[in-house]
Order: sequence, then C-alpha cells, then structure tokens
Amino acid sequence: MQTLSDIVIEKIKDIIFSGKYSPNTHLNIDEIAGLCQCSKTPVREALKKLTADGLVSYEPKIGFRVKYFTLSEYLKKYEIQELLEVYLIKKMAELSQSIDFKNICTLNNNIAMLIREKKLTQIGDANDRFHDALYEGYYNEFIVEDLKHIWMEVKMQRNFMFHHPNFVQNITKEHEGIINALKNSDSNAAEQAMIQHYKSGREAILFSQKW
Repeated sequence: MQTLSDIVIEKIKDIIFSGKYSPNTHLNIDEIAGLCQCSKTPVREALKKLTADGLVSYEPKIGFRVKYFTLSEYLKKYEIQELLEVYLIKKMAELSQSIDFKNICTLNNNIAMLIREKKLTQIGDANDRFHDALYEGYYNEFIVEDLKHIWMEVKMQRNFMFHHPNFVQNITKEHEGIINALKNSDSNAAEQAMIQHYKSGREAILFSQKW
C-alpha cells in the first residue's frame, strides 16, 4: 500500500514533468502542499526522497530546487545513457525471442499518433515507455535500473529534444529501424540504429534554445 509520502512523490513528479516548474526553479513547500492538498510534512519527506533520486537538489538555507544540469553536464549524462542503451540493445538482439514486438510496435504507433495530434508534451512519456519496453526481458535488472535512473534524472531537460521538428518527425522511423534489427536478431544493425538515434537526440538537444 502506498504511503502518503509515496502519493505526494508521484504528484510532485507529475507537476515537475508537466512543465509547471522549469529546471532550477525553487520549490515552495507551502505551494506544493496546497497543490497536493496535504500538510507540509509529507511534502518535505517527498522532496528528500526526490533529492536522493536526483530529480531535486537541496541547498541549506536556500531549500529545494528542480534539478538543473548545465549543457556540459547534461551531455556527460547523455554519454553514459548512450553507452548503457547501446550495450543493452545489442544484448536484446541476441535475446529477441524475449521481446514483446506487438507491444513495442503499439507503443511506437502511439508516439506517431501523438505527433500527428501535436501533443508534444506527451511524447516524452510515450518515448520512455517505448524504450523501457525494449529491455523488459533482459536478465540483468541492475543495468536496466541504472539506465532508468539516468532517464529519470535528466528527464526534464531530455524533453527539450522534442522541440526539434526534425527529431520529432524522424523518431518513429528510427524506432522502426531498431525494431527491425531486433526482429532480425542483428546485433550490429541494432547497435548502429541506436547510435544513430542518440546522434539525432544529441543534435536536437544542441538545437534547443532552452539552455
């Protein structure tokens, strides 16, 4: 059963990822308590947990802020993310029998639908679900959890890439390239498809005017 702190954590995540608070924004405990309709105590507990998870930062006498990475810091995180995901996609090509292709194709089609409907704020979550589904059958949960931790840590600023029109238009095609390589159990093709996907994402981040 979820505790009140757990519920508040999810609400704060929803608020942050909705874009209400941009990176480096000060988080007012009274305001958040009002939004969550609870006392300040579970909000403080939630913010401490989110600090440990890397979504929030804390400075004595200043308080809590939405975690912010400089462009240089973000790109270093992105490099780690890429190394992990390229490794994982090669391994999954060798374990393609464990992949739910129907599910990942459905998830990719959902991204395409959101793009057509111009629901750009929802593409980031849909994209996360797609990438998450790629590794559901992988036996080493520690590597997958490390990747998910970085995804979550940089999620706010990672979503800047969806402001790049070319990246948004090509994302599902690049996903199809990854899916086809997995279906063919071709680890080299899967590796190259993922590398290209990360190259496109890096270009989209550098294109962003939000840094």
